[in-house]
Amino acid sequence: MNSVFQGRFLSSSAKTSLRAAEIAASDEFGLTAAACSLIRERDAHGPADFSTWQAISDRAADLVGTASPKHLVWILAAFSDADFHPDERKQLRFLRAFRARLAESDDWLHRFSNDELCVAWRAFDRLQLLNKAALLQFHRVATEPLEGSRCHGAKQTELPPRYSTFSLWNSVLEAEALRDAKRYPASSNIAKSLARQLLVDQEEPLRELGLSLDAIHAVADMAELTSRQLLRSTAKAKAKAKGRGRKKGAGDEEADGDPDCLQNSSAKKDECFCTDCTAKKLRNSKFCRVHHRPYENMKYQATRDDELLAFNEVMMNPGKATVAIKNFMRDNPAGATRKRFIDWAMFKREHGVRLSYTIREGEILLDIDDFWVQKGKPKGWTRDQSDGFFRDMAQSGRYEREGEGVDLKLWVTKNKERMRDRTHYSDCAFVEGSKQLKDVDRSEKDEMLSITKSSVSDFNANYLRSVAGTGGFTSQELEAKAKADEAANEKVEPLPKKTKVANVSDEAPRVYGKVKKELPVLEKTLRDSIAKLEKAWTDPGGGGFDDLRGEPH
Repeated sequence: MNSVFQGRFLSSSAKTSLRAAEIAASDEFGLTAAACSLIRERDAHGPADFSTWQAISDRAADLVGTASPKHLVWILAAFSDADFHPDERKQLRFLRAFRARLAESDDWLHRFSNDELCVAWRAFDRLQLLNKAALLQFHRVATEPLEGSRCHGAKQTELPPRYSTFSLWNSVLEAEALRDAKRYPASSNIAKSLARQLLVDQEEPLRELGLSLDAIHAVADMAELTSRQLLRSTAKAKAKAKGRGRKKGAGDEEADGDPDCLQNSSAKKDECFCTDCTAKKLRNSKFCRVHHRPYENMKYQATRDDELLAFNEVMMNPGKATVAIKNFMRDNPAGATRKRFIDWAMFKREHGVRLSYTIREGEILLDIDDFWVQKGKPKGWTRDQSDGFFRDMAQSGRYEREGEGVDLKLWVTKNKERMRDRTHYSDCAFVEGSKQLKDVDRSEKDEMLSITKSSVSDFNANYLRSVAGTGGFTSQELEAKAKADEAANEKVEPLPKKTKVANVSDEAPRVYGKVKKELPVLEKTLRDSIAKLEKAWTDPGGGGFDDLRGEPH
């Protein structure tokens, strides 16, 4: 029994050697299970030793030519979920072998299912293997027509692309892999359709599956190619064609191996600028007929230079322009006769959706004795086993340390949690500042940034202590504050008002007219007062003149 118990608690080096030997003799099934188990055990026991990953990489590289794509893709996904340093990533032979196998032809990639294709696509992006050639290869396979019989003659129809059959999970994975699509115009069309699908068409199903946050993050990273980048890529293509001594044509595009990146798609140029609209744009506008009218109405309200600058900045970005135009159309229906004015500061503040996805890792500082009390005892380890694990952790270099020798302490992960926050907040603050600065140069900006760093108080500030209930103002501070308030509340003698010198000849007609206008009112008031006085004097039920004096009868 004792030998069995000791066998369960081998040192980490012995475990690593034993596991590496098992991995070297594993087939594709065992290799997939080993890679996935390392990812599952990471949260409970921390990241695995790099030598174990290297053993899996070497064995998987040997099986690239014979193993099933299904197992190789999930091994690749496990590597993408592991957090490798760039130098460590260069040592993994499996990644290079997989990309070389993929670059041979598209036939191997055609054998992938939709799940395998999207998982491999995202893994390539995470592992920084998605260069231009690999991206175009994934793009060709995703946009190829579905297999089937094609009609001919008058009933000839175009088969839908393969990505039209992707599930919602596949679409989210594809969107995560297209975060650098702005570099290649070939992916702009598929990125645009993905954004419309994930944010508009499939919003409710994504929320039910719990994929809304992942979809929003993925779409936020899919920035389309700007007009300047598009012109630059076109200019490079023309220069390349000119260098070959002939004009650029369809044959040149195929010879370049990148036809979609070297041409402006006519369908793309004819579409509306809004991200969720595929209608044909007007001749002298980048918007369709429906969106051109609110665009012109918004532009008409931008009268000042700063408003026009904010308007142009918003309308240069397809996503911001879509949000702004939709908000304007919602606030100003087509039948409304009076358009609502626009707060142009809103356009300067509004940049999109912001949700909070937080991963927290709590750490505790432990020495060798505390490690046995906090970690070893609860798990039933002996003191020798606990000390051995502590020394292995110290030698691995994966943990931050303080002190040396007998005073050595390690920062050990205590817990790990993640939160998805949707916050509704209302801010109340007292803001003090100087006059708004304009045309600030670089030196003044650096000076202001340094001031902001030094102006923030620490956690011992009086205001923070008073709010947190950990102290507050001292008696001397309260006395000084009371004196300051008393001095501020003292009444200041007002300055004598300046008398206005009047011209009698000019003022006499004005005063006469004013008195003549008010005289009938004064006469009526006087008559009413005399009548009341006579009534009070002769009234037998009252006290007469005694009532007027307020004396008893």
